[in-house]
Order: sequence, then structure tokens, then C-alpha cells
Amino acid sequence: MWDLGGSSARWWGRVRRDPVLVSPLLLTLLLGVLGVLTPPEVAIARLLPAAPALAAALWRVVPTLVLGLTCLLGVAVYAVTASEHSLLFTAGAIAAVTAAAAYASHLRLQREYTLTEVRTVADATQKVLLRPMPRRVGPLEIASLYL
Repeated sequence: MWDLGGSSARWWGRVRRDPVLVSPLLLTLLLGVLGVLTPPEVAIARLLPAAPALAAALWRVVPTLVLGLTCLLGVAVYAVTASEHSLLFTAGAIAAVTAAAAYASHLRLQREYTLTEVRTVADATQKVLLRPMPRRVGPLEIASLYL
């Protein structure tokens, strides 16, 4: 369902270790329920663009887009069925934030990939240049630690 870079089993394993990963989904559900239950004067639905923005910091591009489009569709359907046409402006905001969030997610993933490559090269270079010290020199035992 929300594949964030691997199989569903791996994703659920990540969620168990870091439950913050589901916060965009929980925020969407909370704001959606509150938006339906509160009177129109309380514009809770205007906070829905925050969900795809939060997703961009935690999820990959496609799940971020899916969440944003779900929010957009939900607000648009509710605006038309409840004759709350002012919510169509919120739908526009959700669309804009979702597009920006997807791009931000893409940039974040590129930077994470580059950082991983740089760390891999640095680790390999360190292993070549900083050879392990011998454990013994004659009768002396040596303990060493590279920082």
C-alpha cells in the first residue's frame, strides 16, 4: 500500500522501529475527520496541505503524491457535495503543496543517495589508508582505535 522503498514487510518493520513514518497518514485522517465533524466556520480542512508537506520529509515521491492526491480528491468531493465552494481554494493549495512536496522529496532522496555514495568511498579510503595495527609486537599486546 504505502511502499516507501521496498517490500511492505520491510516498510512495516521500519514503522515498528520508527512510528513517526505514519504521522502524515495519521495527520490526514485526523484533519479529515475533524473537518467533517466541525462546523464550516471552523476551517480545519485548510490545514490539510500540511500532510503532503510532512510526507515529503519522510516518504518517497510516489507515496507523497498519492497522499496529496487523496487529500485533494477528498476535499474536492466534500466541497462539491456539501456546497462548500470555499474549500475549492483549499483544494488548490493542496495541489500546489503536493507538487512542491513531491519535488522536495525527490531532492531529499537524491541528496541521501549522494551522501551514501560519499560515505562508502570515505569508508573504503579509510580502510586502505589506515591499515589495522598488529595486535602484538613481541611480548606487548596493542589495542588501537581510529577516530
